[in-house]
Amino acid sequence: MKKKKITKKQRIRYIRAVIQVIFFILSPAVFTTAFSGVKEILKQFYNGEPIVLSAFVTALIVICLYTIVFGRFFCGYGCAFGTMGDAVYALSSFVQKKTKKKLPKLSDKVICRLQYVKYIVLLAVGAACVTGVYDNVMKGKNPWDVFSMLTAGHLNLKDYEIGAGILLAVLVVMAWGERFFCQFLCPMGAVFSLLPVLPAVLYRRDRENCIPTCSVCRRNCPVRMEIEGDSKKSGECIQCDGCAGICPKGNTRRAIRGIEGSESVFLLLKTILLVVICWYFF
Repeated sequence: MKKKKITKKQRIRYIRAVIQVIFFILSPAVFTTAFSGVKEILKQFYNGEPIVLSAFVTALIVICLYTIVFGRFFCGYGCAFGTMGDAVYALSSFVQKKTKKKLPKLSDKVICRLQYVKYIVLLAVGAACVTGVYDNVMKGKNPWDVFSMLTAGHLNLKDYEIGAGILLAVLVVMAWGERFFCQFLCPMGAVFSLLPVLPAVLYRRDRENCIPTCSVCRRNCPVRMEIEGDSKKSGECIQCDGCAGICPKGNTRRAIRGIEGSESVFLLLKTILLVVICWYFF
C-alpha cells in the first residue's frame, strides 16, 4: 500500500506548527512584554515625560522593527497567544467534523468590518492607561496577565478570578473563528497592523494563470485577504504562508525576486532571527 504523499499545504502547516510550539515553550511572554511597553509609552507621553528606554519599551521597539522588515511573522508563528488560538480552533474544527455539526461562519464582509474593532480596543486601552484607570480597575481582570501566570507555571489565580473568566471567554470565541482574537480584539495586533511593512515580504499572485472564480487563497486566509486586491489591508496579513500552500496552480508566491525554491531558507532565517531577539530582549 502506497503512502499518501504530503501536500505542500500540509508541509507548511506541519512546519509552522513545530515553530509555533518552539516559541510557545521558549518565549510565551513576548506578547505581554511588548504590550507593557505600549502602556509605558502611553503613560509617559500623556504625562509629558521623556520616553525612557526601559526593558519593556526596548522590547516593543525591537519587535516592531522586526515586523516592519519581515511583516507580522511574529503574529503568525511566534505569538503564544496566537498559537493557543490556533490550537483551540483546530480542536474545534476536529470536533465539528466528527460531530458533523458546524458553527455558523461569518461572512467576509462582517469579518472585514469586525477587524476594525481591535483599533477601538487599542484606543480604549490607551485611554485607560493615560488616565490611570487601567492600573486601578484592571488589576486581576486582565486575561493576558492570567495567561502569563499560567504559562509561567503559576496556577494560583487568587484575586485573578475575573481575569481567568475573561480568558475562558476568549478561548470560546477562538473556537468559533480562526484567529478570532488576533483579528478582532488584539491591541498588539492593532499596533502591528498599523506599522509600514516592506513590500518585499508580501505575497503576489500571477492572476493571468488563475482558475476563473477560484478564490481558494482568499477563502483559506485566516484574515480573508485577497492578495494584491486588498493591498490597503496588507498590515492584516499574519505571514502564515497558508495561501502559498493552497493554490492549485502554484500562483501565490513571495514578492522577493529569486526566492522561489528558497522559501525554506527564508523561513529559517526569520525564525532564527526571532529566536535571537526573544532570547536577548524578552
